[in-house]
Amino acid sequence: NSALQARIGADAATEAAKDQQQLEQLNAKVAAQEAEIKRLQQNPTPEANKELEDKLKALQAEKEDLEKRLSEAEKKPRRNPDEQSSEKERLMLLMRAEKAESRIKAVENQLQVNSKRFAKEISGLKLKLMEAGVKA
Repeated sequence: NSALQARIGADAATEAAKDQQQLEQLNAKVAAQEAEIKRLQQNPTPEANKELEDKLKALQAEKEDLEKRLSEAEKKPRRNPDEQSSEKERLMLLMRAEKAESRIKAVENQLQVNSKRFAKEISGLKLKLMEAGVKA
């Protein structure tokens, strides 16, 4: 159970770290693309105009795609440490409750077994007393 709890906590932390890393990468790509667009806009040589316009359109399309992916990544719910610890605590409490329930079931089963065994012993002793009373 503790291994499962540790694994759940580690998985959540790993996922949050991956999300954060992805956000940082996307932000860096968007910044680089914006810088490249500015550079291309400031280089108006007539010979390279067509090539630069094509490059600019491609970069703008890529920038829009990256911005879209960035906004989707930002919308993705991230767990902060407080939520992770409360979620972890909730899972630990659930596992404790399940453990307690299984212990209760085991004790109830043992109680039934003991009750049946004691009832048999009592019946046997009553028979012996009756037989002893009849003989006497």
